[in-house]
Formats: sequence, structure tokens, C-alpha cells
Amino acid sequence: MNIKNLVRSARHYARSEAMVAEIRMSILARKLALTVLGILTAVMGLAFINIAAYIYLQSLIDPFWTPLAIGMANFAIAALAMIFATMAHSGATLAMAKDLRNTSASVLDDEFQTSISGFGFSGGFGGTGEHGVMRMLLPAIIAIVSSLTRQKPSPKK
Repeated sequence: MNIKNLVRSARHYARSEAMVAEIRMSILARKLALTVLGILTAVMGLAFINIAAYIYLQSLIDPFWTPLAIGMANFAIAALAMIFATMAHSGATLAMAKDLRNTSASVLDDEFQTSISGFGFSGGFGGTGEHGVMRMLLPAIIAIVSSLTRQKPSPKK
């Protein structure tokens, strides 16, 4: 069992998890900002278009059918906007970060398996899933690594 390799693998896994989370958060923040800007602009423009269409259509057709026609056009625009919103994707950067996370998780799981077999245990702890042992011990390893790397307070003189 090589603690140095185990700690290095745990650090790589923690960094890749942080990278995935950071990329997801930046994508979500960008989408949210652009969506809010688009919604505010669209609502303002739609209000002016509705006023102009109402005034124009009221002179052409019945006062009952004018608001109905404008409302149906607004629903069609909303449906198109929802279709475009569902087509947004996260990109290749997130896929690369997920691959890095999965690779570091498998390396960390292999390190755990070799360290467990080095102590005479066979088959690990019986965890479920792709990285069962890693999911059980990762919080403890992260706590140990962070406590080892934490700066000691300097003594006051």
C-alpha cells in the first residue's frame, strides 16, 4: 500500500469533481443571465407588438376575435421559446471534465483495491456500483488530506 499514490489519486478525484461542479455552475449562471435578459427584452417587445396588433386588428375584425388571435400568436411564440430552451447543451468541456473525473475515480478505486488486498482482505468492502469502495472511504480521505495540508497557525511572540 502506497499512501502517497492513494492521497494523490484522492486529490485528483477531488479536483476533477470540483472542476465538473465549477463548469456546471458557470454554464448555469450564463444560461440564467442570458435567459433573464432575453425574457425581459421579449416581454417588452411583445407588449408593444400586442398593442400595435390589437389596434390594427380591431379595425379589421370583430372585437371578440382580436384578443383571441393575439393570444394564440403569443402561445405560439412561447412554444417556440420553450423548444429552443430545451435544445441547449453543455458542450465538450463538461464531457472532458466528466471523463477526467471517471478516470481519477477508477484509479482511486484501484488504489483502494490494491491497498485492501495488501492487508489480506479479498473483494473489498462489498460496496455497490462502479466505485463502491471509493464512495465509502472518499470523505474520510478528503478530511485526512485537508487536515494534513492545512496551515499550522504561527506561534505568537
